[in-house]
Amino acid sequence: MRCRVRGSGFLVLAVLAVATAGTVSAESRLFSVRTSQPNVTIVGAIRNGQQLPVAGQSDGATFFRIDNPAGAVPCSNRFRFAASDGTSVDAPVDLCANNWTLTVAVGGAAQPGPGPVAPGPVSPGPVGGMTVPAAGQPLAIATDDSDVTITDAFLSGQPVSIADRQDPYVEIILPGGAQAFQCSRDLGLALSDGRRIARQVDVCQSNFVVVVSLVGGVPPPAIPPALRQVRPPSTVQPLPPAPVAQMPAPVTPAPPVPQPVAGMQWLFSAPGGAATLAYAIPGAGSGAFNAVCAARSGRATVTLGGSAPEVRPGGSVPVGFAAGAFNRTYTAVGSRRSETDGLPHPVLQIGIGDPLWAALITERAFTIGIGSSPPVVLSLARSSQQVKQFLALCNPQPVAVMPQPIQPPPDAFPVPPSDAFPDQQPPLPPGSIGGRQVSFACDDGSDVNATFSGNTAVVYEPGLPPVVLYQAPSQQGQLYVAGRSQLIGQGEDIYWTRGGGDTRTCSPQ
Repeated sequence: MRCRVRGSGFLVLAVLAVATAGTVSAESRLFSVRTSQPNVTIVGAIRNGQQLPVAGQSDGATFFRIDNPAGAVPCSNRFRFAASDGTSVDAPVDLCANNWTLTVAVGGAAQPGPGPVAPGPVSPGPVGGMTVPAAGQPLAIATDDSDVTITDAFLSGQPVSIADRQDPYVEIILPGGAQAFQCSRDLGLALSDGRRIARQVDVCQSNFVVVVSLVGGVPPPAIPPALRQVRPPSTVQPLPPAPVAQMPAPVTPAPPVPQPVAGMQWLFSAPGGAATLAYAIPGAGSGAFNAVCAARSGRATVTLGGSAPEVRPGGSVPVGFAAGAFNRTYTAVGSRRSETDGLPHPVLQIGIGDPLWAALITERAFTIGIGSSPPVVLSLARSSQQVKQFLALCNPQPVAVMPQPIQPPPDAFPVPPSDAFPDQQPPLPPGSIGGRQVSFACDDGSDVNATFSGNTAVVYEPGLPPVVLYQAPSQQGQLYVAGRSQLIGQGEDIYWTRGGGDTRTCSPQ
């Protein structure tokens, strides 16, 4: 029994485009293969020596997926299909010309050939208007150096005869017949200037036309009609050998898509005048992203919660950050081994003017890649206000962070007319709004009294007018704001900032 592959008139099945975080666009495509017999299906496919994953089956057709992380999926490929009746075929196919839909015809008259067809894998018939002769497949070879010609050719170090010549091209015959065809070839050339070169090339991907790059010059013209194979040349670069998989082979799953880190959120705090920004679980210590800066310093120290085999204490490691259109690689230094997990972690210095911070404010997801470890994805939900407060404190020039106006609930303390200037509010006697009053001692030696009632807090300081603040939504504890003043309650402590000045850490007396 002989198998042959012919193009069919079906519509394109599916095209999946995947953009990576860089400038190179990876591509994945689906194509379908069926047979002409209703009870025979295609059960496996190898492309250029690699097993293809099965994407599904429907109505007698088997769907396969081609992934190309380096760019677009090429039209010309070398396939080996296995059918459920035990037959197989090995042949080049132009998927674009066949509209990404193929039919394997099982049975029929044998094609003329120089000898009998051996059992097992058989020689293919017509494929997309091309035929792979049993005697071998012609391969056209040229270089991009017009000053030299090819005098001899070698495959795997063994000389092969030059079957035809039309300078700058020569043509050799690759072995054919019943043997499984190998797309990856060790090609050697002897040149007229005495040089000998060797390249590992994929003859299937280049459509059996190899242009060897020597000087990076202009590619040669199209193949002369006198050569037996007339098709446009394709410049190829050295490729690693492609392993020849055996049928059947296990289906290789696609690489897992990075999943967002769960249970964490963006947190901002300013204890003792320093600013911290973290993507972490509240109250659980350090997180996946931890940034610290001294007030008005203009720079932040970022420590990542992940690690990689390349991270060594004091050693350098590349770290990639991506968010929307932002994509940049930084050089980090490994920290000392953590007492928590025993691993060193990447530490890097990033200026406040770096575009990373704007991306953390405006985008929806943040990807971190450390060395060779799989990347992790952080959600940027509710990150905007936290990052803005962090930048305002780190910026060398003071920037007032003005929160959005907050409408207090009906039972809240009424907003005084002077709320935009809290330092000018009229004096209020301690406890005048009722509620719980607490005395605090702050880290700068000052004392603060605060009264909390419902959604309102009033802060009293000796010799200064009181400030009335209203509760605001927050992911970092109890937050009260009024103009440029804010009070954050975490546990029993508070962090008090009056009129946009320095932040004090205060503990109950």
